[in-house]
Amino acid sequence: MLPWIRDMTDPTKSSPGILSDPPDTGPVPRPSRGGPGYGNEAIAPYFFLIIFGAALIAVGYVLLPFLGDMVIALVAVLLLTRHYKRLLRALGNERCWLRASLSLSW
Repeated sequence: MLPWIRDMTDPTKSSPGILSDPPDTGPVPRPSRGGPGYGNEAIAPYFFLIIFGAALIAVGYVLLPFLGDMVIALVAVLLLTRHYKRLLRALGNERCWLRASLSLSW
């Protein structure tokens, strides 16, 4: 048994009520970077690119059925932006009237 543990467990020794620090054994050795398990830094960027690419492919696969709808929405936005700005100027840049009239017209 270690001497400092034996002193703590010995009821005949008087203790101040606070656990004493273990004796200083010197600096704590740090593991070297060349050991097993530290070689992953070189492949980490490639692993990230593989995971990122797989996530993009999965998102694309989920959104594939909506591709036609997204293209139609993009075309509608491109065609109607000029009319929206003209209508906004005609209403005196009051967007609340424009929003209300558009929501009532649908």
